[in-house]
Amino acid sequence: QELMCLPIWRSSAELVTSLSRLRATDAPAAQRAERRELLRQATLEWCELEDLTEFLDSQLAPLEQAIDNFRGEQEVLSKAHTPHIRDIGRLMFRNFCLLDSRLFRTICLAAYALVHEVHESLPGEGHSRGALTDLLDGVHAMLVGCDVADDD
Repeated sequence: QELMCLPIWRSSAELVTSLSRLRATDAPAAQRAERRELLRQATLEWCELEDLTEFLDSQLAPLEQAIDNFRGEQEVLSKAHTPHIRDIGRLMFRNFCLLDSRLFRTICLAAYALVHEVHESLPGEGHSRGALTDLLDGVHAMLVGCDVADDD
């Protein structure tokens, strides 16, 4: 079991980072590589789903227009909405892949370990730090994309 400590205030970051066992220096290289590969695979699946929903969205443009018209009519009466095709795909990915699976905790731990790895990498390392930062940006984009309104 891994201990995860998250810094909340800037003044506590150094103390909390020293308590965490997710630091890059504490984990074997193979484990760090496996964590990065899990995050790469998750972002790859996200990108493929986004491509699929973009294709479906382009093919179902008349349905999307009808959804927009329905939303306009119902906006006054209720808060519930009919999601677009892309939103449905994002909701499914968030709810069934990220949140309701055995991967959730592992992805969280891998993401925080990646943050530690980027923080501990030297600025002059060039490609290595850049690759880590790119991966972290991809994970961030995936999570931001999953932030879709859900009906109550």
